[in-house]
Amino acid sequence: MAGSKGKSGESGRRTCPGHDFADAAEGALRAGQNKIDRLFDKVRIREIGQDELDLAGFSPAIFRNLNTPEELEAEQRPILRRNIND
Repeated sequence: MAGSKGKSGESGRRTCPGHDFADAAEGALRAGQNKIDRLFDKVRIREIGQDELDLAGFSPAIFRNLNTPEELEAEQRPILRRNIND
């Protein structure tokens, strides 16, 4: 995709890789392709190691995989409690 390689779009501005990924994901979902690994050849990706995430101040918790409404609710509960107590 053009933006994933840093090329300019029709407007002459650089396109955003995040938008490229979202566009590719939307197209895949509409085509019934629900596996994320099928998108890897459509957009440029780069693996980021835990050491790089740590240096940037990101917790591994941001990558939790929540598959059910119950898992989402369990994750939100402590956040909601913190916000109420602040």
